[in-house]
Amino acid sequence: MLKQTFVVAISLGSVARLVLTVVMLVGAAAVLIGVMGAVAYAQENPEWTSFTSPEGRFTVLMPAKPKTEVKNTDTAEGNLPMYLFSAANDNAYFLISYNDFSNVNESNVQAALEAGRTGAIESMGGELISERKILLGSYPGLEFSAKKSSEGSEIIANARLYFVDHRLYQLLVLAYKPHADSPDIQKFLTAFELTK
Repeated sequence: MLKQTFVVAISLGSVARLVLTVVMLVGAAAVLIGVMGAVAYAQENPEWTSFTSPEGRFTVLMPAKPKTEVKNTDTAEGNLPMYLFSAANDNAYFLISYNDFSNVNESNVQAALEAGRTGAIESMGGELISERKILLGSYPGLEFSAKKSSEGSEIIANARLYFVDHRLYQLLVLAYKPHADSPDIQKFLTAFELTK
């Protein structure tokens, strides 16, 4: 199964240390490369389902009912809970996570997003393919793709990070290169919406 529990933890210290203090992604990727099992073990449910997290205040489409986990992550703010939701299909592994950082504000949110991206790519031992700034309504975000070779195969990570007030949302899709253009990837990434 294209599956791994990613411990996504981003440490956000003072603004001066913000970019350097990354402990993260998707889980956001702290373990990304020991990650992929065989595609033959992927979940076999072809139907996509809407998943809503009332506590997380979001809704998203998933290829199956997601596995839900809570992991404690060590950050500059102390030990913080991270909430993870994951599922897989024949094409990819899908993960969304969120956690809250009280020290991120309007003045340092872009640096925090960039720190998350950098931490994710470094933790997977990968290299950046592309990135661009995005918005979720009026909330800032960062979309990026990265690649990593592992055991003769290339793994492509597509991610979107959003800060909504003090909450970091991380969406991550991992796929072997032959499946990197699957419509499922954009279906997941573009279906994310905030709820009240």
